Amino acid sequence: MPLKEEFLQLLREDVEFKEQIKRLITTDLATKDDIHHVLLELKHLREDFQRETTSLREDIKHLREDFNRMNTELKQLREDFQRETIALREDIKQLREDFNRMNAELKQLREDFQRETIALREDINRLDMRLSALGTRWGLMAEEATRTALREFFTKKLNVSVSSWETFDEEGVVFGKPTIVEVDIAVKNDEHWLIEYKASANKSDIAVLYRIGELYEKIEGKKPLLFLVSPYVDPHAKSLAKKLKITVYTT
Repeated sequence: MPLKEEFLQLLREDVEFKEQIKRLITTDLATKDDIHHVLLELKHLREDFQRETTSLREDIKHLREDFNRMNTELKQLREDFQRETIALREDIKQLREDFNRMNAELKQLREDFQRETIALREDINRLDMRLSALGTRWGLMAEEATRTALREFFTKKLNVSVSSWETFDEEGVVFGKPTIVEVDIAVKNDEHWLIEYKASANKSDIAVLYRIGELYEKIEGKKPLLFLVSPYVDPHAKSLAKKLKITVYTT
């Protein structure tokens, strides 16, 4: 900027400078030294202005650089956030799919378990029925074998004939309803022995034998001696037999 224009600009903008010029003009005429001093001041002002302007431009440059860097970082942060959000959504989607799959597998496993449990129970029931049938057959076979052996023993060793006593219990003395009742009987020296054979015996078997004895006495007019033969007799059955005077032979 030309010195003249700069001088005029100072006069317009710098009030203090304008007052100084005004005092110089209104009091004394400016000397060469005064003009030189004014020009020197003006030079210093211009240098200060240029220096401040340069510093300000540098500050603006630095601010612009910081702003651009922050804008870049903000853009990168936004991209990272979007990328992480997408990845998180994918993870949640995958987790939901895994959960649904596990839930379906758990449901299927529960159904398979229930189905296998039902099948296992059916197998156990069938096995129990077979074992019960086998036990019944074995018990009948054991009872028949014991009956045959004892008959042989009574006949050959004791010279006592053993036969079956059978009657129709019209009044239901033995089982509470009319039915056929059968038991082995041996007679020796005017003693009547009623002999019952059981693979295993409990209190009800003792009670049944006792009522058969009552029925026999009612029909035949002779009180019999009662005998129970079994490999296993329940302890409570033994106690009842002793109370009812039934002789028990067991292992």
